[in-house]
Amino acid sequence: MSTTPEEKLELEIKATKAQILEAIRSKADAQTVADLQSQLDAIDKRLVERHSSYEKGETLGTLLQKSDNVQRGLHDKRGSATIEIPREMFLEQKTTIDSSALGSATSGVLQIDRTSGIVGEARQSLRIRDVLTSRPTSLQIIDFVRVNSAASPASLQQTEGNAKQENAVTFTTSSERVRTIATTLPCSRQAIEDYSELEGFLRTTLAYQVRIREELEFLHGGGGSTDINGLVTQATALNTSLALPTWNKADLVSAAIEQVELAKEIEPTFCVISPQSYWEILRSKNVNRDYVFGSRGTQADPFWGLQVIRTTSMGASNVLVGSGNPAAAEIRDRMGVTVEISTEHSDFFARNLIMIRAESRVCLVVYRPASFIFASSLTTSP
Repeated sequence: MSTTPEEKLELEIKATKAQILEAIRSKADAQTVADLQSQLDAIDKRLVERHSSYEKGETLGTLLQKSDNVQRGLHDKRGSATIEIPREMFLEQKTTIDSSALGSATSGVLQIDRTSGIVGEARQSLRIRDVLTSRPTSLQIIDFVRVNSAASPASLQQTEGNAKQENAVTFTTSSERVRTIATTLPCSRQAIEDYSELEGFLRTTLAYQVRIREELEFLHGGGGSTDINGLVTQATALNTSLALPTWNKADLVSAAIEQVELAKEIEPTFCVISPQSYWEILRSKNVNRDYVFGSRGTQADPFWGLQVIRTTSMGASNVLVGSGNPAAAEIRDRMGVTVEISTEHSDFFARNLIMIRAESRVCLVVYRPASFIFASSLTTSP
């Protein structure tokens, strides 16, 4: 069986490579290895020259047309013809280099365009503090005096010279304690030092977690030994009879305002409502399927002039109506949100770890609970 010229060249290459390896193993002198390498280079050159006679893109039909032997046989319609087909025409071509082969970032050679910073998680707007008055305190307990039994209205003097009606009033003291709201997070020193944006992200996210807990306490704090006494906890329950005989949720907001006025309390300035109830109210339609609030150019206000705080901190179908007047309630700040980093925790110094702590010290004082009305499990009819 005869061998092609290409196969002969490959055999020469293999033999020469084997000689080079053997020379290396036998610790041949540098000149011998250099001579063998020159011999291999010469063979490679011959192989390239032979392959270069093949034009890229040339087909088998083109080769047949260019062959004199084939054309002579076709003309004479007798005899035989021999044609040599380049190996490149039928051998598998090398894999195309593309982006997936190169790779990117640290695992490859392609560079990437990276946006600085860290994309944070979804966060709700915290607005309860915005509708209440706040001022600092330097002590840990806020004590105040409120009227326990109010004086009665004055009476007319019936006869000159007679004694006037004697009145009476009693007082009681109440107090609220400053509470600490805090959270911590451990992290390695190397991570903080090597990723410059990480520290800023952790500082802001921990501060946010303190603030969101603060808002929950302002609304729903149970008033226990460790809790803030929240607005909902101290508020008066809505008297739904004020909205009878039928009502929708907007009617209940107006009923809460009416209830505050009937109690002669401080006029409401805001209402806190869940997004579900808020949008349900705005989607209210009349019998003509027109939107009741804001349809056809009208500017009806379903919240009766109150500042609306939409928050997921309020349960669905619940609403709180209250006053931001400092005579009704106020926030007392002992210490604003503070974020600190320290290695002084357990064995963190030895382990190259750090502890990040965010905390605040705050108190909510509700002077007039009857100025706040809370309606739960709102429905559209009694």
